[in-house]
Amino acid sequence: MKKLLVFALLATAFFACKKDDHPGTDKPAAPDPNVLTASLQVQYGKSIKGTMPVGTGAAGAPVLNTASGNQVIPAINGRYAVIRPDLTGGKFKGYYLKVSGADSYFKVDFSQPKSGARMAKGVDRRWLKKDGNDSIIIIKLPQNATTDTISIEYSVYDSTNAVSNVIKAIITILSPAGGAAGTPLVGNWQNYRYKTPTENEWHLTLAGDTSRDLFYCRDTSLVYAQPADLNTFWLYTNYHYTVKDEGAFNSDGTFKWDNEDTDYILVVPGSSCSHQRYDVIKDNTSYSGGWSYNPATKKLLMVLDQNGQLNAENFDIIEHTITEITATKMVITSPDGGMTELVKK
Repeated sequence: MKKLLVFALLATAFFACKKDDHPGTDKPAAPDPNVLTASLQVQYGKSIKGTMPVGTGAAGAPVLNTASGNQVIPAINGRYAVIRPDLTGGKFKGYYLKVSGADSYFKVDFSQPKSGARMAKGVDRRWLKKDGNDSIIIIKLPQNATTDTISIEYSVYDSTNAVSNVIKAIITILSPAGGAAGTPLVGNWQNYRYKTPTENEWHLTLAGDTSRDLFYCRDTSLVYAQPADLNTFWLYTNYHYTVKDEGAFNSDGTFKWDNEDTDYILVVPGSSCSHQRYDVIKDNTSYSGGWSYNPATKKLLMVLDQNGQLNAENFDIIEHTITEITATKMVITSPDGGMTELVKK
């Protein structure tokens, strides 16, 4: 079945210019961590003045994987930074986060009800694939953040308020579309074919997929069978058709992608040996958000935020690798190893 592509990551930094000791030259001043803190929005976060709590290493306290320290998190200017804490021990209730050097921090309690929070979802068939992870740190960047980096620190805590070790990370802020580097991606594209992580064979996206199962008749009713049963026969239990899988990467760093799928699913209790009934299920989904391309790493960063809705149900961030791009086609490798070939319309 088709794999969708799709999302994790963003924050912010303002830089002022100041004169150095050499007349006639300018260089960026170090960002004020308190100004940076004031410019951020942390989803469900409460800003607290003071020193961020740190762990003491007490028995049973949460433990974050130290190997995740100093990770570089790409983020698109004006959108989101997403961090997925890697808990290796203890339990998780919420997290603390701060800009390095700031005199305040954010606290988020995941045990509290979240109005408008997105629901975790299963794997999609299309090339934009959501991971359904809700216990993540989501940081909204201001629209006028400059393309640079910002250092942050975070920890998690449990229901007894025991705190984990602190992990540091660096958020790299990218320009929408990647500036001129993203020009080859701009335009209308269609998902032409795909290859699953475990296959070498390409499959046409708009061709139908089918699945079937083994049955036998008991009187006039259908009954699921085993290969050793007598008088068995195969029936198609699902016909899947992708009607549309296309969209556009715009020069301003926004994108929109549309998917249309139709499934015909066998209803066994409503079918007989001589007549089968199928339910028809149609799924129309549109994704929109921001994108940026880095030609040095060949990474395509996509933020599925429905263009600014922080609590959007379909919110996610994913990073893909563009392994080939020409004037007419683009080959994308997803994090799971699946491949998708897009053709320009």
